Amino acid sequence: MSQSKKRKLKPGGTRVHCSACNCSNSKGSHPNLSFFRFPSDTKRSKEWVVACRREDLLNKTPKYLYANCKLCSEHFEDCMFVNPTIKNRLNDKAKPSIFNVQNPPPSLGCKRRIITRNNEALPSSGKRARKEKDTCPTQSNDLQVDEVQGENEDLIRENIDETHANVINPETEDGTCQTSPDITSDTPRKKKLKQTIKSKNDQIKKLKKKLNPKKRLNPKRKSKRERTIDQALSQLPPNMANFIRDQISLHSKKSKGRRYSPEMKTIALSLYHASGKAYKILSKLFILPSKSSLKRFISNIPTTSGISEQILKAIQQKVLHMNDMEKICTLCIDEISLKSHLYYSVPDDKIIGLEDFGNGVRSKKIATSALALLIRSIS
Repeated sequence: MSQSKKRKLKPGGTRVHCSACNCSNSKGSHPNLSFFRFPSDTKRSKEWVVACRREDLLNKTPKYLYANCKLCSEHFEDCMFVNPTIKNRLNDKAKPSIFNVQNPPPSLGCKRRIITRNNEALPSSGKRARKEKDTCPTQSNDLQVDEVQGENEDLIRENIDETHANVINPETEDGTCQTSPDITSDTPRKKKLKQTIKSKNDQIKKLKKKLNPKKRLNPKRKSKRERTIDQALSQLPPNMANFIRDQISLHSKKSKGRRYSPEMKTIALSLYHASGKAYKILSKLFILPSKSSLKRFISNIPTTSGISEQILKAIQQKVLHMNDMEKICTLCIDEISLKSHLYYSVPDDKIIGLEDFGNGVRSKKIATSALALLIRSIS
């Protein structure tokens, strides 16, 4: 057997339907109608149940009726609406009175009479019509007071609509509806909107703080933490104090946002050349530059074949701070074998890998070895 197809709902859905007796209105069949929940108040909820002639709902609690039962706008008179033209809001004392039953509840609207004067229909209030009826003769053709008949109901209804549209009921002036504010203020939709508003306000506060950061009254004044660190590091040698100070400042930054000083890179480079394994272990204990950072640091140092003038100047500056004993040194000459390899250097615009004797003296042979000179102090 083929599975039964699911029934497609009409636009607007059919779950919302009227709970009145002999009424089949629903949101799907009548999308222009408004549907109102039963009041949460016990007294008013019972009045609605009695008015709609539903004996099966008499034993239900107001909470159940509020959650599951609704009445459409066709069961309310125009005077029960805050806005009679749209009919989507009831006043706080609204009661249903229009039902298709044998003994409907009495009408709650004001009874109106119509005055016919010179064959013209003019609406008037009940008291005024009754007064005019008593003062004027009954056989006069100029003024006749009759009960509202079917042909004049449309005219009276239009007049009632205009009256209620222009005059605000003092009982509903504050805009209250049929349900209590405690229930309508905590609906799931309103709770979700409140959370969204709160999160947006928090984001606005954070952005304002970024735009207007709090400035210190005296930027030159150090904090208590900085003064304590400086006092502790003053007891250490300068090189060690600078290293620890750099470690403290780098610890509070992310790995990709760390910037190392040239002194830190020089220390790390000497450690790496001493032992690669030891440098790997120390990198786990301290914040040190990575191998790629050290390679970039070395690549910035200009190195050429031959005797470099920059190296000679560096040695000269270092010798100025040496005593006579430290100036005694040894000169070592070492030959290093090289792997044959040729490549084109774009910045220098030349081929690297050929024999180069310095000062622009080059040959067309591929270099296989290099001669290194090393000067080292004896002391």
